[in-house]
Amino acid sequence: MRLPRRALVLGAVAIVIALVALAVWAFAAGGADRGVSIRQQVITVTDGPGKDQQVHLDSTLYVPDGVDAQHPAPAVIGSHGWGANKVALHDDALDLARAGYVVLLYSARGFGDSTGQVALDSPDYEVLDVKQLITWLAGQPGVLLDGPDDPRVGLAGPSYGGGITLLTAAYDRRVDAIVPSITWNSLVTSLLPNTAAPGVPGVYKQQWAGIFSIGVGGGCARLLPTVCQAFQNMGTDGTADPQTMALLTRSSPASVISQIHAPTLLMQGAGDTLFPVSEAVASYRGILATGTPVRMVWLAGGHDTGFTDADQTRQKDMTRAWFDHWLKRDSGVVLPPAFTYARPDVGGVGTADQYPPPGGTTSYALSGAGQLVGPKQSVTATAQPMLNPPGGRPASVSSLPGIPGLVDVGQFIGNFAFDVPGEFVAFQSAPLGGDLNVVGTPSVAVRIVATADPVTLFAKLYDAAPDGKLTLPQQQIAPLRLAGTSGAGTVIQIPLAGISHLFPAGHSLRLVFATTDMAYFADRQPATLFVSPVQGATLGLPTQPVPDTSQLPIVLIVVAVVLVAAGAALLIVRTVRRRRGLAQQMAVEPPGAPPVDIVGLSKRFKGGVLAVDDVSFRVAPGQIVGLLGPNGAGKTTTLRMLLGLVNPTGGHVRLFGHRVRPGHPVLHRVGAFVEGPGIPPYLTGLESLREYWRYGGDPDSAAHFDHALRIAGLGDAVHRRVRTYSHGMRQRLALAQAMLGRPGLLVLDEPTNGLDPPQIREMREVIRGVAAAGTTVLLSSHLLGEVEEVCTHVVVMDRGRLVAQGRVADLVASTRTVHLQVDDPASALPMLTGLRGIGDVREGEGDLVVELDSLDRPELVRALVAAGIGVEGVSVRRRLEEVFLGLVAAPAGPPPSVPPPAGPPPSVPPPAGPPPSEHPTDPWGRVP
Repeated sequence: MRLPRRALVLGAVAIVIALVALAVWAFAAGGADRGVSIRQQVITVTDGPGKDQQVHLDSTLYVPDGVDAQHPAPAVIGSHGWGANKVALHDDALDLARAGYVVLLYSARGFGDSTGQVALDSPDYEVLDVKQLITWLAGQPGVLLDGPDDPRVGLAGPSYGGGITLLTAAYDRRVDAIVPSITWNSLVTSLLPNTAAPGVPGVYKQQWAGIFSIGVGGGCARLLPTVCQAFQNMGTDGTADPQTMALLTRSSPASVISQIHAPTLLMQGAGDTLFPVSEAVASYRGILATGTPVRMVWLAGGHDTGFTDADQTRQKDMTRAWFDHWLKRDSGVVLPPAFTYARPDVGGVGTADQYPPPGGTTSYALSGAGQLVGPKQSVTATAQPMLNPPGGRPASVSSLPGIPGLVDVGQFIGNFAFDVPGEFVAFQSAPLGGDLNVVGTPSVAVRIVATADPVTLFAKLYDAAPDGKLTLPQQQIAPLRLAGTSGAGTVIQIPLAGISHLFPAGHSLRLVFATTDMAYFADRQPATLFVSPVQGATLGLPTQPVPDTSQLPIVLIVVAVVLVAAGAALLIVRTVRRRRGLAQQMAVEPPGAPPVDIVGLSKRFKGGVLAVDDVSFRVAPGQIVGLLGPNGAGKTTTLRMLLGLVNPTGGHVRLFGHRVRPGHPVLHRVGAFVEGPGIPPYLTGLESLREYWRYGGDPDSAAHFDHALRIAGLGDAVHRRVRTYSHGMRQRLALAQAMLGRPGLLVLDEPTNGLDPPQIREMREVIRGVAAAGTTVLLSSHLLGEVEEVCTHVVVMDRGRLVAQGRVADLVASTRTVHLQVDDPASALPMLTGLRGIGDVREGEGDLVVELDSLDRPELVRALVAAGIGVEGVSVRRRLEEVFLGLVAAPAGPPPSVPPPAGPPPSVPPPAGPPPSEHPTDPWGRVP
C-alpha cells in the first residue's frame, strides 16, 4: 500500500529525531578513542649509489593500545610532501592508528630534522631509505609479518611522498598496498609538459619549478648537487640537457610502472596545475596493464587551491577502506569503483567502472571566423594570426602556482585567467541550449604555421558566461612545444587538459590558443603564429549525464535539513557547555596555590619501563626553574604529564591549584613548547599563530597577538611562509605561539635546541623578559651554562628520579671544594697532598682544586702561607656543570638535603581506579 506523502515526511522526521537523540546520547556519554602510544626515534639508514652514505631519519611510531607481539597489526608508512616534514601527516597517522594500524611517519632525507640532502625521490637514495624503514618495521614486536623481514605494510603520501610511494612499490615487492596522492607519473611531463608529444620535453613550468627548487628551505644547500644543477640548468634556458633528463626519468614512476604489483588507489587533484590529472591517468593505465588492482579518484582541489573538507573526508575514508581491504584482508569493505570524480560545480561525486567513463561525445567544428559551430555546418579555413612578443612578455595568466586559496573563490576564478590581446586566437560557440557536463580529456586538431621553428603554444577551454565573464575550469591548460611549423606548417591533434566541469545552459564554450603564459618559460624569439581549422576535424568533448538535482524526494530533503540543523544544535550545545564549564572551573583559584605542584608523579610504560619514579617538586610564582637531567632521565615525560598529554600511573600534577587531566580548562593558562616547533610549513608565521589560537575555540581578542609578535621578533618575516624560516626563526615563532593569551605558566622543552650563540643569547633575554612580566617559566635544557645564566631554581632528575632541587645559588655554593690560585703551583701541589685533613688535590684549569675533609678554608690558607707559598685567590663557587655531573654520576638514592623553594608539597592521594591511557597530540601539541 502506498503511503501519503505527509506520512512519509512525518515518518522520516521521526526517524531523524530518533537518530539525533541517539547522537546526543552518544555525545553525552563521551565515547573515547582507542589509545595510541607515540614514540619519537631516529632511524639510521645507509644509501647512495655505493650504499655508503649514512642518513639519520627523524621518525615517529604510532602504536594502538593492545597491539603487541601477541596481537600484531598491519603497518602503514606515511611520506610527506615537498618542503614539509613528518608533522604534516600527524592527524592522518592518528586516524589510522586509532583504526588499528601501526603507523610510521618520517621526515625524508634533507627535510625536517633528518640529515642528508634531497635527491628527488631517487632509487639510489629515498627509495633505499624507505626499503630500510620497511625492514626496520619488520623488527618491531607489534607489526604483523607475512614472512621473515616482510611486514604487511602499506605506503601513503601526498605529492613528493606520493612519488616515493609509487617508486618504492616498484622496487620493493614487500609493499602490500599503496595510496599515492596529487603526485607525478613522470617528472618530465610534469615539469616540461608537451601535450603534442608526451614524454618529449616541452615547455618548462618555471613558476612551479622555482617553488619546487626552493621549497626545502635553504635553497640548494639542502639539495643534492646534481638536483640543484638540474633545476638551475632548466631555469636558465627552459630546456633539459641529457643529464637532467636522466635524473628526472630515474625519479619518475613511469620508468618502472610495470613493476608495481601492490594494489593502488590513486588520488589526484582536478584543481592542480603542478601535477594535473593526466599524471594520474598515465599511472592508472600503466598499472592497469599489469593486471594489478587499481582505482583512480579525482578530487576537487589540488596544489593550487588546497582541499575542501569534503575532499579531505573522502581521502581519509577511501584510504582507510583501501588499507582495511588489502592489509586487514577485510572482504566486507566496499572499495571505490574504478573511477571517482568530484563535481566541483554541482557538488558530490560521479563514478564509473572504467576510465575513461562510458558516455557521450559532443563535437564542434572550428571556423576560420572564430566560431565553434555544429560539426556538419560549413566552415571557412581562414587562418587567424597571433604574436609571440620579444622575450615572451607581457604574458597571459592562467594560474598563480603556489598560492593555495587565491584561486579557490568561484567568483574570483571567473576574472582570474586572462589573455593578452594580440597574443591569442579564440573560437567561441553560441550559447548552450542545455547543461553540458564534461568529464575527461577534450581534444582538437588544428593547423599551426609560424615564422619561427619550434614554437610554444598554450591551448585552453573557457566557460564564457552571458555577461562576458570567463572561467577557466580548474585553471587547466595544455602546453605544447611544436616543431615543423615553418612553411606549410603542421597539423596537430591536441589533447586538452583533463577537467570535470559543468557548462551551464546559456553559457558558451571558448577555445583559446595563446603564445604566452606567465607560469611557463617563454619563447624569447619574437614570432607570428597562424591557427587555422582542419577540414573534417572537430573539438571533441567527453560528456556525462547532467546530475539531476531538481527531483530529489522530499523525504531526503527533510532528512538533510534536519540533520544539518541537529548538527548545528549539537555544536552550539557543545560550545556553550565548554564555555560554561570553563567559566565555572576557572572562576575560583585556591589562595596561595603555586603555578606547579607535582606530588609523587610516576609513569610506567608498556614493557615495564619506569620513565618517572615518585617525583615531587613545586614551582613558585615568578620563578624560572630549569629541569635538568641526562638523556632518558624522564624530563620530557614529566613535562608531558604536566600538560595532560600523558596520563601518570601514580601521583598527580596541580596547576594553579587545579588537578590536571587531559583537556582541563586550566591548561588554557599554560603556554607550551614541547618536542620541537610543530608548526605547519605551508602557513605564514602570522597565519600559524592565528590558526593555532582558533583551534582552541577562543576569540581572537583574547590572544594578544601583538604581544606574541613582539616576543617572536620576526619583523616582516612573520608574513612569509614558515617553510622559508631558519631553525632559529621557527624556535622564536614557537615561543611566541606558546605566549598567546599571556599564559601564567610557560613550559619550554629545549628552547635553544639548534640555535647558534647569538640566537641563544636572544632567547635568554626573551625568557628573562617573559618572567619579568609576571609569567612563571619551567624549562628543560641540556645547556647547563644557559640554565645557570637564566634560571633562579633547578630540579635535577636522573633515571626517572629526583636527585636535587633548590636555588641555583645554593646548589653551586654547597660544596667542600676549594679553587686556589697560588704563585707557585709546582711547590703547592706536593705540599697540599701531604697535608692532614685534605681529601684530594688536583690541577684544574689555571688553579688547584682541593677537596677539604676535616680542614677548613682559613687553616688551608694559613698552611700555604707558612710554607712560603703566596695565595692569590680562593674560590668556593662551582659551575652548575660540576654540580650536575656529580649528581648524575652518583648512585641513585634520596635527593640531597637542599631545601626546596616553597616547602614540601602536600600529600594528596591519587585518584581511584586504573590509570587512563596515553593521549596523543595534534600538530600543535594539544589534545584532540
